[in-house]
Amino acid sequence: LMHRHKLGALPVVENGSRKLVGVYSRSDITFLTKATDAEDAVANLNLTLSDVLEQQRTDVTTPDAMHTCTTTHTLQSIFEYFAQLRFNRLFVLDAETGEQLVGVVSAKDLVAYFLHD
Repeated sequence: LMHRHKLGALPVVENGSRKLVGVYSRSDITFLTKATDAEDAVANLNLTLSDVLEQQRTDVTTPDAMHTCTTTHTLQSIFEYFAQLRFNRLFVLDAETGEQLVGVVSAKDLVAYFLHD
């Protein structure tokens, strides 16, 4: 899915509520590199997404860390946030609930916006 749509990450949401619970990125595929042999690698393929998310790094300075804003944030505040923390994407949550995913803004989106004629 990620390869087909040229995505670096996917949001992980609760079924039904669309509550954002995590982000799965290319860097999370490290469970394959941790395998000691082919049998271990195959066993790792049975991990649930929940198991993989529990093993993620939680360092907010990594480019694939989960960063959020709400629909009430201004473009200026979002741009400053990107510039300050240097991450890849910002998950946009509904301002009313503060949990329900409504969109994603990437660094690429911001560059395209500012370069648009």
